[in-house]
Amino acid sequence: MVSMIAIRFTIHHLFNYRSEQYWLRRTPVVGGVGFIAFLQLSTGLSADHKGLGLLFGSLAFICAGLGCSYIVPGFFAIAARKSALPGSVVIAQMSLLNVFLTFLGKMVIAWVAGATSIGTALMIPGVMLIATTFSAHLGASEPTKAN
Repeated sequence: MVSMIAIRFTIHHLFNYRSEQYWLRRTPVVGGVGFIAFLQLSTGLSADHKGLGLLFGSLAFICAGLGCSYIVPGFFAIAARKSALPGSVVIAQMSLLNVFLTFLGKMVIAWVAGATSIGTALMIPGVMLIATTFSAHLGASEPTKAN
């Protein structure tokens, strides 16, 4: 949670140096790969070394938080900027879709966790985080002068 908050408060400074597309391409990949790698280390070590398992599990969720911190507000801003509809309507539509897809995603992850293991099921959000990089072309291609 702290990593998500830290990036959300500082991302506008990063836009002075690199474009939205740059950050939308790299942060989800770094976060997703870090999440999957630390999660696998955590599940592998937790049987023998509970402390290391907890440490690597915490690092996995920190990586995921850093990787996804900008995605939702960034996509809301991009959609509001590119749509002819008012920003409030766009955000309401995206929020409705977000709630529906979150419900479906939780069902799939719970089913996979029941059928296999929680470590395997949590790889799904990691892969989904990496997959968001394919929509990076929607962001601005030039650095912006944010305040």
